[in-house]
Amino acid sequence: MISLSGVERAHGTRVLFRDVSLRIMPGRRIALVGANGVGKTTLLDIVSGEQQPDGGEVARSRDQQIGYLRQEVAETSGRTVLAEVLTAAGDVTSLEQRLRNLEARIAGTPSGEEQDALLADYGRLQHHFEHLGGYSIEAAARRVLAGLGFDDADVERDVGLLSGGWMMRVALARLLLARPDVLLLDEPTNHLDLASVTWLEQFLADYDGAIVLVSHDRDFINAVANRVVEIAHASITEYVGDYADFVEERALRLAQQEAAASNQQRKIAQTERFIERFRYKASKARQVQSRVKALDRLDRVEVQRDTA
Repeated sequence: MISLSGVERAHGTRVLFRDVSLRIMPGRRIALVGANGVGKTTLLDIVSGEQQPDGGEVARSRDQQIGYLRQEVAETSGRTVLAEVLTAAGDVTSLEQRLRNLEARIAGTPSGEEQDALLADYGRLQHHFEHLGGYSIEAAARRVLAGLGFDDADVERDVGLLSGGWMMRVALARLLLARPDVLLLDEPTNHLDLASVTWLEQFLADYDGAIVLVSHDRDFINAVANRVVEIAHASITEYVGDYADFVEERALRLAQQEAAASNQQRKIAQTERFIERFRYKASKARQVQSRVKALDRLDRVEVQRDTA
């Protein structure tokens, strides 16, 4: 779990977040929405730990794995697409290489105590490899790559020969194979075709970790998110449900704000008329002063009309 409490963040004199709190828990698939420039990517950076807030606290569970797909990915080369994605397997890939090295040593060692020792080491490593899902990891990587539009020939190409859009797909595949506890996605559908977007929607809908995403694709948000967090006026408002639920609830909230603001304006106008009418009447002086102070203390209802 990741918990943001009272987070503050500014860029220069511009305040992005003021007293923002958010809980990111397993099973929550949160879409961040808001106008361009409100700080959606900055909030992802704060959640990931790449940026520190100016104030407040960010608490993360110990040993929690966080995966982050940014809009720009680093270029790599020298590995096939499949090998690059398999780097997400970490210990599995390392163990596989150790098994290959042991196989070569066993093949070159005559029978006897030395070979017996090597075979025992091989057995222990092989058991650990199986326990980590080593024999199924390549098949899983190929399934993810196929879902994102790679065919059998593509996965054997050098990743350095790919365009930026296909490099982004490789980065996404590596993250999906790793299945981190918290998955942060910044515009994941930008370089995907319709078939790949549809596959990704299904993959994420079944994801058992937490997801926080930013996307301008409202259909994608509707298919994946079960919570929507709107960023506006340096604060956040959280809605439970998909994008369609968010639009409906936000419209209701806006109507309630407008009604409250209209009612407040009527009362303010009545008070101001009273003050103006009796300002110079001695018998009403105490009442006039009381109303003046009440207006000064009044919290004005704000109608927030920002659109996501």
